[in-house]
Amino acid sequence: GLLIAFFRPSLLNPFMPVYEYEIIPSAHEGYSRHTLTRGNITYESDYTEYGLWTNWNDRQIGQTPLGERIYTIPGQENFVVLFDFMSPIAVFRDSKTPPFDWRTAKYNEMRLYSTVIATATPNDPIISTDIQLIQDAISPILENSSAISSSQINGSYEGYALYLYSEKLAGMSYAIGVYIDDSGMVYVAENTLSKEWFPANEAFSELAKSK
Repeated sequence: GLLIAFFRPSLLNPFMPVYEYEIIPSAHEGYSRHTLTRGNITYESDYTEYGLWTNWNDRQIGQTPLGERIYTIPGQENFVVLFDFMSPIAVFRDSKTPPFDWRTAKYNEMRLYSTVIATATPNDPIISTDIQLIQDAISPILENSSAISSSQINGSYEGYALYLYSEKLAGMSYAIGVYIDDSGMVYVAENTLSKEWFPANEAFSELAKSK
């Protein structure tokens, strides 16, 4: 950690704007709000952005004091992505732009991966364009019923990420969390960091357990 802190300033591009990077408590209790600020421009990554994901970057527009790089996202005008070396850290929204409402978006494809670690090499995903099955996957969260805390799970569990694709999300996807406990019970969550889990319905549970 000390070596990284010592050498990173030397990696700054002298011709690239520097944005202040701040992490503060979110209004959504128990979570953090990340901001990138330069002058009157602020990008934020709060709970509403936790599910947004991209591996793509286009043009670098800035950097943080520690050398993380800020890129535009292909097809997006109001969102940027922060990279640390080769790995995306988070998607940020222009604070003047309303948050993306993942709950009302129409999704045309989903991909279930067996890892949510950005630097890991994922296995081949389960891919589906079945609109009803996509709705089955997200309906327990939308209905907001029978939520439990992740701390209530006994034993261990496997974590997955279900990436949802929509025409409104050019260059990005929205990732919900999927978890399977030792007993084979499947849960879904609003994003991969959410501590509120919902029992998945039968159709999606069968799909998830086939991974």
